[in-house]
Amino acid sequence: MDDAELSLAAVLVAEATNVGYKPVARPRHRALNRPRLSHVEQNYVRAETLRAANARLIEAQADIPLAQLWGGGMVASVDGLRFVVPVNTVYARIHRVGFGVGC
Repeated sequence: MDDAELSLAAVLVAEATNVGYKPVARPRHRALNRPRLSHVEQNYVRAETLRAANARLIEAQADIPLAQLWGGGMVASVDGLRFVVPVNTVYARIHRVGFGVGC
C-alpha cells in the first residue's frame, strides 16, 4: 500500500486526540481519504497489533538509563501525578467510584 505510514499516522493521531477522521482526512489525497483511513483502522489498529507495538516500545525503553531510574517501565505519570503500575495490561481503566463517575 503506497503511503501506508502516512495513513497509519493519520489514524493514530485521530484516535489519540479523540477528534475522529474529519480533521485529518483529505478527500483528494489518496493516503488520507476516509475510506483508506477506515480500512487502515479496521485492518491495522487492533488490540493485537497495538499490544505488539507496545511490547516493542517497552523493550526499547529498557535501554534508556533514565527510564530505569524512574522504575524500569512500571511507573506511569499523568498530569504530574506519578504512580506505580503493578501489571502490564491493555485493560486498565479508571475506577468509576474513585473518579466520581458513579457506579
